[in-house]
Amino acid sequence: MARIFEIFFVIKNVGTCILHHSFIGSSLDEQMVSGFLSAISSFLNFIMPNSNSNKIIRAVDRGDFKILIEPGKEIIGLLLAKTDTPNIRRILRETIKLFEEIYEIDPAADTVIFDPYKEIIVKKFAPEFISMNDVPILSEDFIDRSTLNLLVAIDNTSDVKEISNRLNEPIESVIEKLAYLQELGIIQIGGQLSEMIKNTDIYILTEEGKNIFEKISYVYETIMNNFGKKGIDILTLMKEGKISINGIHLKLNVDLDKVKEIVAFCMKEGWVRPVRIYPVITNFNLLKSIDIDPDLNKLFSEIIHYCNGNHSLKEISKKMNIPRTILASFLDKLGQDIEWVKK
Repeated sequence: MARIFEIFFVIKNVGTCILHHSFIGSSLDEQMVSGFLSAISSFLNFIMPNSNSNKIIRAVDRGDFKILIEPGKEIIGLLLAKTDTPNIRRILRETIKLFEEIYEIDPAADTVIFDPYKEIIVKKFAPEFISMNDVPILSEDFIDRSTLNLLVAIDNTSDVKEISNRLNEPIESVIEKLAYLQELGIIQIGGQLSEMIKNTDIYILTEEGKNIFEKISYVYETIMNNFGKKGIDILTLMKEGKISINGIHLKLNVDLDKVKEIVAFCMKEGWVRPVRIYPVITNFNLLKSIDIDPDLNKLFSEIIHYCNGNHSLKEISKKMNIPRTILASFLDKLGQDIEWVKK
């Protein structure tokens, strides 16, 4: 059960609520509630004997919950919580202080401008409403498990057809789910594909792309009309899938971003596809004989497990959470004990 319920930021001496967040999803009238809470605080401070104007009531105990009150320079933070603990107090103070550092407090300002701060509030108070023993349950109302599997399959390089094949799911179903995810703002369709192409990537012509060598073909005419002779030259170098994006850039002296733009265009048309590079370790005894600390031994064991010709370098990088460049650099050092198979 949550230990905190609601938080309000109220401007001092004005009583206007400029930020409210509910940790339990309630729909309170924030101005009415914050006005009431700040009025209680003011009243209690007024009736306290020998009160010091520099001090304020720090809590109101209602029995089933408490109202924690923390002043900042210009605002007062009001937190409705199950308990009043030093840790909750500390987080509340830190949250108020950071808010006042980020925003200029203006009673006349549109409170919408403060909404992004709710994300910071949730993150700071997270340990107070989620514990390590809690069991997270996927909300079927928001996203079902098959759609979640689809999200995991999106790697910023695979097209819809490839994702459909990987999930063994009808392409029509995949397209419907993608449209739903795009509507929610979780994914973007038709983004700048060229930004996802790395300098070390290698591409090869598809069967349809090989029509580039026929001067009266649709492929040839489209490339020629859009990119001219350099577009033809770039695709020609991809015939056998042996040269990287950076290699094409150096060989043809074409701007690197232009090379990526042309490749991205051809990928969307289905005329080129990335070459998957599969590292295969040929001398398993070499790695097994290395005597180093246990953590590295475990890492090498994982590398041995994946480098069997069934996993591409990209897949291994993703599974092991190791950047491709670092993984490739390490494998390169194996020399003749590693083979690079292109598929």
